[in-house]
Amino acid sequence: MDFTSGQEKGEIKRFIKQKLQRLEDWDKDLPQIRMLNKLLPKGIGVHHAGLLPILKEMVEILFSDGYLKLVCATSTFATGLNMPARCVVFT
Repeated sequence: MDFTSGQEKGEIKRFIKQKLQRLEDWDKDLPQIRMLNKLLPKGIGVHHAGLLPILKEMVEILFSDGYLKLVCATSTFATGLNMPARCVVFT
């Protein structure tokens, strides 16, 4: 699945690079960072308490700016953070 245009992908990748530059190189190889590096440029994100704060912030910013079209998250994302989601499914 891929929900972004070529231009959006480039903008997302630049954003990721800029945000992650403050991390040590060995931190950039953590599984959750590798996973989001693959998902975010496709317009897909995840958000939960187990993510590093910098990753949660990245997902929040990209979602609120309209780059992420699909986010799998806990209810806190939609209710507590007041993110502008068009559709929220609670199970």
